[in-house]
Amino acid sequence: GTLTHTHTHTHSHSHTRTQNRAMRRAHDEENIRKQKEKEAEGLQEELKETDKKLALSKKNLEAGLAYQNYLEQVVEQHSQHFPESQDILNRYETLEATNTDLQNAVKDNIAESEQSRIDLHLLSKTLQNEVLVQSSVIAEEQGKLEKAKLETALAQQLNEESQDEAKRAIRELGEARMATFNLYNRCRSTHMAESRPKQDAKDVMAALKYIEERYISLKDIVQKAQAQGLVGDTKVRDAVVDRPGMPQPSTKA
Repeated sequence: GTLTHTHTHTHSHSHTRTQNRAMRRAHDEENIRKQKEKEAEGLQEELKETDKKLALSKKNLEAGLAYQNYLEQVVEQHSQHFPESQDILNRYETLEATNTDLQNAVKDNIAESEQSRIDLHLLSKTLQNEVLVQSSVIAEEQGKLEKAKLETALAQQLNEESQDEAKRAIRELGEARMATFNLYNRCRSTHMAESRPKQDAKDVMAALKYIEERYISLKDIVQKAQAQGLVGDTKVRDAVVDRPGMPQPSTKA
């Protein structure tokens, strides 16, 4: 009985190991299957990308062939200008470079034009400020000019008034001289012959001095004539001139 039990136990243990190995194998195979499926999916994606690239390359090739055909047609139609397709490409590259240079030149010209516009604006502002400053200076100078004109007119008026005053003074002096010499001659004509001045006075001050002295003498004569009773119906001149038969004053003028 013991051997039978031992044999049965050994057989059961061996069967269990076999089952475990089978399960591990199945699990490993499942993992491998999943991994292969992922690799297959990756390969499918790569295949799709490759197909897309192939389609694009085909499209580009067809487009290139279209351009190539077009270039060949141009060469056929304009062989005198473009013997080969490469000549057209070279011409295109030259024109492309020239166009780039022209665009750069346009950009430079636009930049220079903008700078010139800025400079012109600054210059315009500077000139406007200068005009304002000069206008202020001109206004100030015009004010000075108007003031100078007014002062000149006033000075001219004063000069004319001074000249008028001088003319008036000269006229009054002439009239005074004439009046003085008239008085001098009248006084001289009433003077007694022996004491009368022998000639006309040349100097007005001398004539005035004589008139003053003659006035004093005449005043004294009149006072004495009044004291002697000679003044009445008889004219004073009759009493002072040199006439025969008339008493003469003891004091000679």
